[in-house]
Amino acid sequence: MGIIVLFLSELMARILLNSFGFSFYKINLAEGSYQISNNSSYFKLSKNPKLAYEPVKGQGAFNKYGSVGQEFAPEKGDVGLIGDSVAFGVGIPKSKVFSSLIQRQDYRVHNFAVPGYGSTQYVEVIKEKYNEFGIEDYLVFLCSNDFQEISVEKEVLDFREKHKSILAAAKYSYLIRMLLNSTLSFQRHDISATKSAIKDFFFELDSMKNKMGIRITVYILPQGGETLTFPYRKEVLQVAHQFNIDIVDLHSSFKANTSPGEARKAFLERGQHVDPFHLSVFGHMKIAQLLNIDSKR
Repeated sequence: MGIIVLFLSELMARILLNSFGFSFYKINLAEGSYQISNNSSYFKLSKNPKLAYEPVKGQGAFNKYGSVGQEFAPEKGDVGLIGDSVAFGVGIPKSKVFSSLIQRQDYRVHNFAVPGYGSTQYVEVIKEKYNEFGIEDYLVFLCSNDFQEISVEKEVLDFREKHKSILAAAKYSYLIRMLLNSTLSFQRHDISATKSAIKDFFFELDSMKNKMGIRITVYILPQGGETLTFPYRKEVLQVAHQFNIDIVDLHSSFKANTSPGEARKAFLERGQHVDPFHLSVFGHMKIAQLLNIDSKR
């Protein structure tokens, strides 16, 4: 009897999932959905506990050097771009991401941005790329949510490691996929961006500049669509100046040089898969313009 019930349940699950066009199970999140079968296969748990997870080189949007965009071997005189999903260019063709738009023959940029990364991981990525490639010039792009604990990707990867048998079974059972889809939830854990957290970040940048002899410029990216809000912006600017870290407030420049209608277009562009917190193609073009202006000062 139990076997018959399981068989009928599995049959019903297949009918329902096929009806809705689900190719695999998805994990419900507070901020959307996260598809374990595809997206997280681009990441792996890192041996560095401060990184938590890292991209799989040569998978998805990441080339064999672990960067996004044009594939060429990093060299000492190149520029390393550090950031999260905004700098990575979620939903944007990689040729349209601002890191690609500012490429020049005499100015080679490697986009090492990773979705979900924050201030602690930025520090670790700079150390890693300096040791691996000898890059001495870094552009760090800050967003308002960068002073957080480890993000949701780490939780998903942890789940994969701990429950490999369940996920293996889910490849063959639509019923298990439905149960995973309806019961699992991974959420980002925010912490307050206190002056202490911000100070720790810029202290680390200052230490690396002095010990490694590298150049670091921090950019504050715009976020928030029409409202263009960036909490703690004043604190970030203040602490950066205390540690003598070069910082450029693209948020204010973007707001000053973009009309309300353009600001909305920069975050929500028709035909692009962009949410209200990530820049559209138009937004990446505006940022590239501002970066080129800044580089000529």
